[in-house]
Amino acid sequence: MEESILAEWRIRRLKKPSVIEKEDVIKWALYSIGVEGKSQDVYLYLLNKGSSTVGELARIFGLGEEEVRGIIDTLYTYGLVDRIGS
Repeated sequence: MEESILAEWRIRRLKKPSVIEKEDVIKWALYSIGVEGKSQDVYLYLLNKGSSTVGELARIFGLGEEEVRGIIDTLYTYGLVDRIGS
C-alpha cells in the first residue's frame, strides 16, 4: 500500500509576549466559557472590589438593575460569584 501526504504544516515559534497581564488571562478564560463584554467588566470589578450591590453596579456600568441581575445570575451559574444577603 502506497502512502501519500494529505497535508503539510510548518510550525513556527511565535515571539513570546514580554508581559502577560493577569487580567488578560482572566479575560481569556472568561471568554472561553462565554462570558464577554459587560459581564467580564462586572466580574473583574467584583474580583478587585470584593463585593457590591446591584444598584452600585448599575450606576458604575450604566446598566439597568435588571440587566445587572441577569449578569450576576450568569456569573453565579458559572460559579464565579456568590450571593451575599437576600
